Amino acid sequence: AQMDPERGPLILPCLHRYAYHPEKDMQLRPECFQEVKRVMRQRARSVELIPEVEDECLDDLAYFCFDKTGKGEEMLCLQENLEKLQQHCKDAVSSYTEEEAAHIELNPVVMTVCGDAMQRHCAELLKSGKDEGEMMECLISYKNDPDLRADVKCRAAIEHFQIISLKNYHFTYKFKEACRSFVTRFCPQSNTKYDVVACLSEVMRNDTIKGAKHSIPKECR
Repeated sequence: AQMDPERGPLILPCLHRYAYHPEKDMQLRPECFQEVKRVMRQRARSVELIPEVEDECLDDLAYFCFDKTGKGEEMLCLQENLEKLQQHCKDAVSSYTEEEAAHIELNPVVMTVCGDAMQRHCAELLKSGKDEGEMMECLISYKNDPDLRADVKCRAAIEHFQIISLKNYHFTYKFKEACRSFVTRFCPQSNTKYDVVACLSEVMRNDTIKGAKHSIPKECR
């Protein structure tokens, strides 16, 4: 009873992280990788809130999200109130949101309401089974197309994630990977994406004015 997707143990998110481990010899076998992806997609569609977040956020859920009972609504509520959460809950929500940004199958709302859009616009990514932020980028790139303008629920889910990503630069996977070491070096006090971009832009501007070699490499710029 404890091994089904709704109440699955914490080993599942651990396995999911190893599915994308940067070191080849630490990655899961292909058949295990596919099974983990399948179960994570099933859990994202069926679970109200993942246990590793729920365990840390019971008080905040009662205070901020007591009336949120639809699928995925509790996580959306916690993300929207991120700055107000108790630290242990904030850390759990931030960690999961960072994972969501890289792997869309962890996002129950997008998985539920954007399935058709992913099939239409991002079929190659779906077929590849690999996602390190590309699927959300793909959906964002098509969100102003007529079919997605008409798909109110999917468009709202995409725009919610765009808004949430502004709260912490870690929530934009590609940006985080390209710029993390430079944020640590030049902008250690910055956290929101707006503050980080402003800080890095100032470093780039100063380098240009001084005629100095760019401190920020092209992939981050």
